[in-house]
Amino acid sequence: MKKSFQTLFNILPLIVQLVFIAGFFWYIKNSSNLPSFSPVADANYAEAAPAAMKGSSGGAEGGDGGGLMSSAEAGEPVVKAKIIKTARINLSTDKLDEGKKIIAQILPEFKAYTINEEEGKDLSSLHLSMTIRVPADQFDALVSKIISSGFIIDNKSTQMSDVTEQYIDVEVRLKNKKILIEKYTALLSKSQKIADTLEINRQLESTTAEYEALEGQMKYLNNQIALSTVDLYIVQRLAPTEQNPKSFLSELSYQIKSGVNALRETLLFLFGLWPFIIIVSIAGFFAYRRFKK
Repeated sequence: MKKSFQTLFNILPLIVQLVFIAGFFWYIKNSSNLPSFSPVADANYAEAAPAAMKGSSGGAEGGDGGGLMSSAEAGEPVVKAKIIKTARINLSTDKLDEGKKIIAQILPEFKAYTINEEEGKDLSSLHLSMTIRVPADQFDALVSKIISSGFIIDNKSTQMSDVTEQYIDVEVRLKNKKILIEKYTALLSKSQKIADTLEINRQLESTTAEYEALEGQMKYLNNQIALSTVDLYIVQRLAPTEQNPKSFLSELSYQIKSGVNALRETLLFLFGLWPFIIIVSIAGFFAYRRFKK
């Protein structure tokens, strides 16, 4: 027993030294993973960090409100509902030209205009289709005016799409991208290393492209919200005599062509039966000779 304690006492200093050396190497290894300043990483952190941290007094950005915004923050105060209005109206009229004139007289009253217009004709009707843009606050009045202008209403449908959430989302993303562009621009002016400069410039170009794409989305939404769309279709149905008027010469020409086509089809049919015609002819020839004898 005494010998065992003596042995343990002799190796105890060695154990302490090994623990000390292991602790020293652990500290060296983990100190390399401690966060260090990097201009690109700092900008990326600004984009990824929660908005609540950015707005707090103890956050990286301080309490000056310079951090990125969340959708909840952008929604205060409450944003007015963003609605896109569209309508499709199908009308019938006795005279298409007069119907077109009526619509042309109505549009200026409501500050509306056409962006697309197409006229056509088929065997049974004349028709006109047009796409009308009108200020959103005049949309209902214009639709009511059109359907009360003496046309026969074949079909009318209206649709209202609430894009408020999409609008707020794009708006917040635009503001955040703008903040990032400002941060990257500031970091670019301070960067001294070529590698950092290249990386910051790459991030700046990517963020700028995203910002411009969001700008396009915002312009489209604003246009669709400010100006409503009415798809109008007007038809004039033709009487049977108007659908296909025929003169004597045209009818005669038609009958001659029909006779020629019938003869051609008959000859082609007979030529298709040539094997049977040959067999019947040979059988008839031998039957005739036998009968004659």
